[in-house]
Amino acid sequence: MKFCSILICFLTLLVSCNSRTCDDFYSKSLTHFFVSNSHKKIIKNVVVIPNEGCGGCISDATLFFKENNMVYKNNTIIIFTGVYDIKQLNLSVGKKFLNKKNVFIDNDNIFMNSNISSLYPQLLKIDQGCVNDVSIFNKIKFKDSVI
Repeated sequence: MKFCSILICFLTLLVSCNSRTCDDFYSKSLTHFFVSNSHKKIIKNVVVIPNEGCGGCISDATLFFKENNMVYKNNTIIIFTGVYDIKQLNLSVGKKFLNKKNVFIDNDNIFMNSNISSLYPQLLKIDQGCVNDVSIFNKIKFKDSVI
């Protein structure tokens, strides 16, 4: 059953690219992450939150999604990367939040690749299964672009 979910997710991503090539590091990492985590939905936004970096920025992004997760959960996933102590992450963001269906931990640290890692939370905009824009997460711009 789990294999079928992974296969469906992977095929959905491939078909949604419409023969478009997703050659950038972000799209490849995202495809690998989706296959690894059998995420079924087509998403428009991915927020990658590093474990270390700009402490205020990371706290701000995390708090924003903890408070507004129900609003954005249908088209946005949150990925925590660079997590070396899951117990500490549970304490800092809360187990309830981490157990939401659109919140993931990048256990393989795919998004810690030197070509795409950042000290700041990043917003990846997805179009037809490929990453078409990468920016530092800003909650005001995010709210304006999604609503």
